Amino acid sequence: MVAVCIFTIFKFVVMKKKWKIFIGILVSFLFLSYIVSTKYVSSYIGYLNDRAYAVPSYEKGKTYKYAVVLGGFGSMNPETGEIRFGSDFEKYRLLKALELWDEGVVEKILITGDATSCINPDGSSDMELFFQYMFLLGYPRDIFVIEPFARTTYHNALLTWGILNVKGASPEDCILITSSYHMRRGLACFKRFGFDMPYCCSAFRKKPVFRWKDLVPTKNVYRSWKLTLHEWGGMMYYWWKGWI
Repeated sequence: MVAVCIFTIFKFVVMKKKWKIFIGILVSFLFLSYIVSTKYVSSYIGYLNDRAYAVPSYEKGKTYKYAVVLGGFGSMNPETGEIRFGSDFEKYRLLKALELWDEGVVEKILITGDATSCINPDGSSDMELFFQYMFLLGYPRDIFVIEPFARTTYHNALLTWGILNVKGASPEDCILITSSYHMRRGLACFKRFGFDMPYCCSAFRKKPVFRWKDLVPTKNVYRSWKLTLHEWGGMMYYWWKGWI
């Protein structure tokens, strides 16, 4: 009888402890879910991820040979001959390079691995459409150098490094252009080949202004978290592969 009582008490204490642990985990999960679903938190984490690259590192007043633009900014529309730009963060990659050319900061624009000018698996390419559209906007064909085969950031760096070596361009002659959330991985891949160049971000996430309404959970945080987590995961994967 005594043994049964002791066992019952022991079982009650253990179960109560398990329930406390379960409730603690559940509350922590719900709190974390709330935190990450608020616009302010997702925006602030994005800002912390991007802020190191918000200020361009190239030398003012100097003319560089190449603006190296990492692809992902758009694709060609065969019906209109115009560029179908991607999201706000990616589409400015090309626009920033054109801006630097207009200002005389760079002599040529090297585009690597973008759908506007890459070679597709079936051997086709919209490169001519891209050149024609750029010419209509006032940009001559000969200012562009196209690397059409890269499909990853690592191969952007590998194939572009090869082109720049052939052309005798040093890291000091180039400016790397990509979105700020992607800049860390882009620079790391080029450094893997000893190509440590200055950079200029095409777009970056600014420090958010605190507003109470931004603490209300919303599904609109998906885009910001996707950018951040994709890059964190990419950095870990590239490190594991030995690419950075």
